[in-house]
Amino acid sequence: MKRSAVFKVYLLFLLISLVGNACADFAILWLGADLLDLDLSSKTTFLPAFYMGQSVGYIFIAPILANWLDRKSKIFSAIFIDVFHILVLFIAIIGYHKNVLNIAAVFSLSILMASLSSLHRNAITFSVLGKFSEVIDLNKIVSSYAIIFNLILL
Repeated sequence: MKRSAVFKVYLLFLLISLVGNACADFAILWLGADLLDLDLSSKTTFLPAFYMGQSVGYIFIAPILANWLDRKSKIFSAIFIDVFHILVLFIAIIGYHKNVLNIAAVFSLSILMASLSSLHRNAITFSVLGKFSEVIDLNKIVSSYAIIFNLILL
């Protein structure tokens, strides 16, 4: 398979992966809202808890984990991030089915999911794009990644 074809396959799977990560990040919000039977007073504590959890994950936890994972191999890092992300989502599903997905749980899970999403998007994605830049023109990589990233934002 030609290198450009491998890169296009990678971009397709990157799109699927990042859309999946975004859906997983917000699934916890929907699950928690369903369980809490939100009224106006609950919304004022639940939604900020979710977004504050994401902020803590992105700002504090992701850099700490990135520093630790930077000392590991890229393969280990990719596997660790994906397995841990699956474990967090599994915990969220169990919490939903056991009706224990409260504001504190949503806050904690949103911290973990935001930090793992950040690690996946930044550490792993840019590492792979760096490897591709050894064999594919950097301008093509940047423009293709920008298209994928903007599709995810939609």
